[in-house]
Amino acid sequence: KGCPFPDLPYAMMTDGSYLVQSNAILRAIGYKYNLIAHNISLMDQALDQATDLDATITGACYRDFSSLKLYFIQKLPQQLHDWAKFLGDKPFMAGDSVSIADCKVYEIFRKLQIIANEHALPDLFAATPQLATYIQRFESIPAISKYQASDTYMSRPLNNPHAQFR
Repeated sequence: KGCPFPDLPYAMMTDGSYLVQSNAILRAIGYKYNLIAHNISLMDQALDQATDLDATITGACYRDFSSLKLYFIQKLPQQLHDWAKFLGDKPFMAGDSVSIADCKVYEIFRKLQIIANEHALPDLFAATPQLATYIQRFESIPAISKYQASDTYMSRPLNNPHAQFR
């Protein structure tokens, strides 16, 4: 059947077809495991906003990692404030239950924490305690905590070997 758009990442589906693009794969997983939010627009907004943030961070990891320090100091605090405002008093980004958007948002927040910790940058979530609580809430989901404690969990690498930050 082949892959119409050879790209990474890809997922081989149960029918033998291939699916590419991270968010398309996330959506397929979401439909299969009931991780699609009731408010699809809110979920998609969080998912796409997280994708944009991830592209900024990942791009710098490959092209100019040193530029991230200034970004973390000058731009990221406001972006995290915007994320906290978006989350508001909801337990998850799109409402009362976890969705695929939370998987993407959590992963980018985790990546930001790793970069900040390894490069002696200020605590990213000190000014947005609801985001710190959100991260803890996501990590305490039984399936997530079980997976993160398992031998199959890989916290690293975050990027390919040719990136300046892995």
